[in-house]
Amino acid sequence: METKTTEMASNANRLFYASCFALITTAFSFSIRAGILPQLGEELSLSGEQLGFINSMWFLGFPLSMVVGGLIYHKVGGKAIMQFAFFAHATGIILTIYSGSYIGLLISTLLIGLGNGCTEAACNPMIADAYQGNRMSTMLNRFHMWFPGGIAIGSLVSGFMTDLSFSWESQIWLILIPTLVYAYLFFGQSWPKAKVEEAATIGGNFKAMLSPLFIFMLVCMALTAISEFGPNQWVGLILSKSGANPMIDSSVNRWFNGCSKILWW
Repeated sequence: METKTTEMASNANRLFYASCFALITTAFSFSIRAGILPQLGEELSLSGEQLGFINSMWFLGFPLSMVVGGLIYHKVGGKAIMQFAFFAHATGIILTIYSGSYIGLLISTLLIGLGNGCTEAACNPMIADAYQGNRMSTMLNRFHMWFPGGIAIGSLVSGFMTDLSFSWESQIWLILIPTLVYAYLFFGQSWPKAKVEEAATIGGNFKAMLSPLFIFMLVCMALTAISEFGPNQWVGLILSKSGANPMIDSSVNRWFNGCSKILWW
């Protein structure tokens, strides 16, 4: 019995570490892509409007796969959703590097956005099912800390590589590193079962989505997300001549705020 408990804890921890690397992949795709926008526009002769459409594909894929993935999580299994996430991330990264065209970048960015949404759809309920009580809250806080943390690391690395005249393609290759790490950590692991039986059905999830509280939270989060993610994609390009790097400053601040929450819990 003790051996089985130890194995379950080890499995849960490995799944958690894999989730963190998957979220770092999401953060890298956000910050590094924002960092290379000036190079991308110059080398491929893309207008500001075209760059905006490319960015919008990330924001289209993210919520679509997150909502759909969340609904079918317990129907198809978190493992299948993360397998698709890996396919979408890896294919999107490689296509971004080798497409060399506007249409190719639209498709590759959409794929990366789909992978990012699947990461959120699979990892959040997995962590909630794998841990109990305050431990669950602590682990969810630790998990979410790696989005601002990954943005901070990605922004620093992207800025450093740009200063050293590295190509934008070499920066995109970096996103593949945490992608391969999370794929390795997830491989062969069993996923925890749902704590709440109703949450394991699509009908139960639809019913929860129609509650007034969920609808209120959906509206608030939509406004919060677009006011944060949208402008952050352009600050580097707009303020590149001012000597400021607001993306790094804001992400580092959010990372320390996340750390303070963990310490409080």
